[in-house]
Amino acid sequence: MNGATIESRLATGASAAGTSVRRADTALLWVSLLLAAALAASSGAGFGRIAVLIVFVPLAEEAVFRAGLQEALLRRHSALIANGLTALAFGLVHVLARGDASAFAVAGPALLLGAVYGRWRRVRLCAALHAVMNAVWLAWAAVGPTTPLGL
Repeated sequence: MNGATIESRLATGASAAGTSVRRADTALLWVSLLLAAALAASSGAGFGRIAVLIVFVPLAEEAVFRAGLQEALLRRHSALIANGLTALAFGLVHVLARGDASAFAVAGPALLLGAVYGRWRRVRLCAALHAVMNAVWLAWAAVGPTTPLGL
């Protein structure tokens, strides 16, 4: 086998592997959104609120905070610093949006989302995980007791 044939086979294998990863990401996104929808529906929230909180918000926030802010910070800082600053910004935006300091608690899950993004660099994966987190929060808000943090 000559060198060109080996390189061509390796390139084809890498391309096929990339396609498999994209398919797995897409499948995970859809399964996560369906799971999130089922969890959120059990909360008794209206369809509009469910759609916004498990589809639009995760996609928009992950595009802004992971693909935007965290990616920009990764060019200048370590992964740990980039993730921490992004989670801090995420928490502060939620405090400002809700007008409640307890909303800063979302910085904790934001650290997990940032670690996932840092490891795989897939916004779709982060959005799927974010959707599931929002759905659990909706279901918890409907059936769970209020915690001291108001979560």
